[in-house]
Amino acid sequence: METSHYREPALGLAAQVGLENVTVAGEVPSFYGHVVFITSEQGEYVVKFSRQAGRLASEVNALNRLRPHSVLPMPEILFHGFVASEQGELDTLLMPRLSGVPAWELPEFLPNPQQTAQMIVEQMLAWHAVSDARGFEHADGSFTNEFLPAFESWTRPLQQFIVANDSPFSPRVARSVCQIMGRA
Repeated sequence: METSHYREPALGLAAQVGLENVTVAGEVPSFYGHVVFITSEQGEYVVKFSRQAGRLASEVNALNRLRPHSVLPMPEILFHGFVASEQGELDTLLMPRLSGVPAWELPEFLPNPQQTAQMIVEQMLAWHAVSDARGFEHADGSFTNEFLPAFESWTRPLQQFIVANDSPFSPRVARSVCQIMGRA
């Protein structure tokens, strides 16, 4: 497994919260950040780093709001905050790893697709049944009766992050990668 610059901050956080005999079991880079799976004497955990500051606070709020309505298990947040790294402060979550099969390891043909589909539909219905008399929530916690402004308040920061010059998804970085790889 190739070592990333997220490994050390993940191990440091594990030590900080008192996990013992910690090893890195795997890593998954993603669009939103980077996940490091760790194991310890106390169990298996997920350390999630965000590429976009503030995004994990929204995730914590959403998990806490939806957990009581969830048909499926949802992780408890054991730590949310900033962790020091060589690249600066990293917005970080620590949570127990839930049992199950990650989406990227699902078989091409599910053994019981009808049961799986039914569970997914039940979960989505449970989550989408959650509403608030105040209307649609904005990213800042305020509410409106209109969906579109609320939706844009959540997605605008993501769009701004994607096109920012220092974003790993910016056109400038994409051109540089293509040049390095000889695809210019």
